[in-house]
Amino acid sequence: MKKILIIICLIPVMLTGQITRDTFDSQFFGFDFWSSNPAFWSEIYTQMQADSFPFDLVGSDAINWHKIEPNPPQNGVHQYNWEALDVYMYYTQEAGKVLELGIRPASNWGTVVKAEDIDNWALGMSPLLPDEQSDTLHWGTTAKQAWYEFIYNLVERYNNDNDESDAPWLNSALINTIIIGNEPEAPSHFFSYGGSMHALHEMLKITKRAIEDAGGDVILARGKSKSGRLFDDSPDMTTIMQRGGYYLDSLMTDFELGGDDYDVFAINYNDHYTQLPVFVDWLKKEMNKRGFEKPFIVGDARTTLCPRDNFYNGDDHILPPVYSREFMQIMENPNDPRYENTKDIHQKDETMQSIKKIVMAAYTGQQHISLQPVFSNLVSPEPMENRKYMWYYSGFFDPYIYEEYDLAAAREPVYWAMKLLANQLIGSDREVERISLGENDYVFRFNKNSDSFFIAWHEDNTAIDNATGLRKRNQNSIINLQQYIAESNVRISHFTEITNENGLPVKIPDTDMNTQNISINEFPVLIFPKNSSSISKSEMGDMNIKIFPNPFSDYIILEMEYRLKTTFKLIDFTGKTVKSGIFDSDRTKVFTGDLQEGIYFIEIKTRRRNYTRYIVKISL
Repeated sequence: MKKILIIICLIPVMLTGQITRDTFDSQFFGFDFWSSNPAFWSEIYTQMQADSFPFDLVGSDAINWHKIEPNPPQNGVHQYNWEALDVYMYYTQEAGKVLELGIRPASNWGTVVKAEDIDNWALGMSPLLPDEQSDTLHWGTTAKQAWYEFIYNLVERYNNDNDESDAPWLNSALINTIIIGNEPEAPSHFFSYGGSMHALHEMLKITKRAIEDAGGDVILARGKSKSGRLFDDSPDMTTIMQRGGYYLDSLMTDFELGGDDYDVFAINYNDHYTQLPVFVDWLKKEMNKRGFEKPFIVGDARTTLCPRDNFYNGDDHILPPVYSREFMQIMENPNDPRYENTKDIHQKDETMQSIKKIVMAAYTGQQHISLQPVFSNLVSPEPMENRKYMWYYSGFFDPYIYEEYDLAAAREPVYWAMKLLANQLIGSDREVERISLGENDYVFRFNKNSDSFFIAWHEDNTAIDNATGLRKRNQNSIINLQQYIAESNVRISHFTEITNENGLPVKIPDTDMNTQNISINEFPVLIFPKNSSSISKSEMGDMNIKIFPNPFSDYIILEMEYRLKTTFKLIDFTGKTVKSGIFDSDRTKVFTGDLQEGIYFIEIKTRRRNYTRYIVKISL
């Protein structure tokens, strides 16, 4: 089963573990592990190192207090079981990564609710056992003191180890961030186990003191607040209160307790990409009202099977869904003859959703972003029926291909798209500007090495296809960047949309367009001044299809570096197929003189893959 400012002013803030950076670096990009198999971690690290994948931050909810200390101390003496965590830390150190660790307060003796009675995954947790209920006579400590000592020893062992006998292989600090709590304001995750915001802050306070006393250079995050779909469509506060008043009431209590107990406010970002700017802006205002401010990190930015919440039928979608129930059923059945084509559609959606979420994270000034679940347990012993929905289909690697071949062949388009995006963002300024153009035109300017580049897409998420009731696809817009780019032409660089049989990216050739007449759709593109020095070159796969000229007039040429069984369709703006055929040679010329001016889509299909790109007909 498988598994990364309007400018919101980002003020440099000293954290326990870091200082706000001026530019994006490799620790901005985090990717979560959801796996209990150390060999799998090593394989992932090795593959990504071979591909020069530029990330240094790894997220994991791997630590459960009960697994490290299953039994209470006796007369103040702890018996910790570090063995499993040591293996994880060892492979992480060998790969040169640092960790964002979610720590789950769950214990059969030290919390109000026993670990065995809490849902066995990263969300459920319980408050610490009160002093009066602690068996201090036998333990030699209270549960709260035991929690303090657990955190102290964890940080001292992996970030400030003075005892080589504990971990003789350790040669660097491994923990970047510790996160306490995962969506704690959700009733089923904490409150139903006796939790409250006061109990969460008490736990944070103890944790912060333990980190400081251990001398570890570690950020403590209050995590992870999930607003769900409340802010997706930028509603007013009255509407938000009607949608989720209980959630906002919980956060208000949190804010009243202040920000002294943690360094960073963590967000779970697993709904639509439009919600983050509105949510972060609201969080900052509420904090400022109470006299404090905190930086933010964002996680759980899952690529997801469903970029909208399509797991049930109902009328409470804030934005129209992308997939039908039939689509989801096909995705759950690789033996369905429609599976390959459906998977290709999903992979493209998965890729563009991930790009948008990282861009929004950069725009809102996040300290780092963690795509989750990017790595899930491809080698899980769990039965197949338990490995489906978003965790099975939302990763960098296709589990079915992995099980039949190897990890390299299983690399998906989002893997390469994220590499290109990371390579382009690293080294650019952290102040990101959104350019105000059309209402549904998302255009962001980044500065890198004194040059500007842009990431842009167009998407009206409220536009509905009347035939299906789903969000419209193939939306298009024309933007004008003349006031931002002095040159008359721009270079458009495309993110990976498909991979070939070897898991390598199929490169879409760069496109030149007039600066005043740039065509965009819902799939993001990189836009550079024609002669910019900061153009990032995409990786070239072993199947390179070229389509030119674009714009075209009387003909287009289709060129393929290697011969494969390939068909094409030319589709007009209404969805009508106006030309079709097969590649009968390495170079095929298609007559288009009888077509009207406008935007067309060319759909190309090989034996296993297909992709679509737009081209523009003009008159000469």
